[in-house]
Amino acid sequence: SLRNRNMDQALVVLREMLSEAAGKVEASNYSALSTEAQRVLDDYNFAKSHPGLRGVGLRWDTLNQATNGAMGGDLIVIAGRPGMGKSWAMLELALDAHRKGRSIAFASMEMSLTQIARRWIGGLTGINPNDIRAGNLAHWSEAEMLAKVAQLSTSAPVHLFRGDMKKNVAGIAQMMDEFEPDVLYVDAAYLLSPAARKSGSVSRWEAISDVIRELKQLALHKDRPVIVSVQFNRNQKNRSSKKTSGEVPDLSDIAGSDSIPQDASIVLGLAPWKPPFGETRRMVHVMKNREGEVPSFGINFRFNPVNFDEIPPDDDDEDAPIVDTTWML
Repeated sequence: SLRNRNMDQALVVLREMLSEAAGKVEASNYSALSTEAQRVLDDYNFAKSHPGLRGVGLRWDTLNQATNGAMGGDLIVIAGRPGMGKSWAMLELALDAHRKGRSIAFASMEMSLTQIARRWIGGLTGINPNDIRAGNLAHWSEAEMLAKVAQLSTSAPVHLFRGDMKKNVAGIAQMMDEFEPDVLYVDAAYLLSPAARKSGSVSRWEAISDVIRELKQLALHKDRPVIVSVQFNRNQKNRSSKKTSGEVPDLSDIAGSDSIPQDASIVLGLAPWKPPFGETRRMVHVMKNREGEVPSFGINFRFNPVNFDEIPPDDDDEDAPIVDTTWML
């Protein structure tokens, strides 16, 4: 068309090229209602013929029933005060997804690669990671550990990323591009820096808001669930001490909360169990669930052996130790 100086035809071709390119790059940004309605019907028929979780499993039955699993584009936030077990809860979610055949990318801004791997092995085997680090295992525990480690080479891949408290979201995105995992976990996401650095001074809360938005964009762009952990505000501890036991924390208690309520699909708040089980149990409050109910439930928080199973709501029995020795037989 250009050689023949047919500008009208050239413009038609260019418009077609632009339309095709826009459809590839921004396919999810606009569409006709009739097109999307047909996709809803197709999705419904698929769900009808494939009962069970639609997304990546989220470890605990109550949470899976409320959410139907983590879907592509979801940003899931785990919030809690220091010591509540945010990192362990995230690791349990990752372990559960991996057991179901999902490939994993796990990034931590606070732990070394060896620390992450040691906790992972502890979760796989039920062995306290401190005993692994101390080299203090009984013969059968050591045999179980060696067997589980050997199985890792033939299971779905797990890629670990050490944040070093200096990395930004661009580094996380690069890992996603390289390994294409089914789900991404980012521990201590509040220590990340935004990829798009702004000129001039930026407050810490503004930086956290930018990080959360960029992680949400990454989840949407990759069509993968992204699960992150953040902290409650410093003054949440003082407010919670005045609340009655078991009261659900507020979204406003989360650091960087301006962006999290808006961008997160699911928000989980970890809180202590009522006395006298505050050290060995945790309450998990679904503080936000864009697609369903917002239940609360309890989980174990034990390390001899490692156990994070869900607790029945009426379980107020004595806090007896859990010993699972079936693997020893």
